[in-house]
Amino acid sequence: MSGLIAMWIQQNDLHALLWWTSICNFFQFIATITPVTYPRWMGAYYGHPSDGLQLLRLLK
Repeated sequence: MSGLIAMWIQQNDLHALLWWTSICNFFQFIATITPVTYPRWMGAYYGHPSDGLQLLRLLK
């Protein structure tokens, strides 16, 4: 699949796509690893610990 994308997109555009994808993934990782208990406005997640909080509890 990535080979097809590389054939259809110019090299500069492909570089920009990969750069912004990595930036978005980095911020998603930071948001996930932050230790919090989800607030009420998060709906079904209310009161549940985030992955970061669960990991922190395991390491203690």
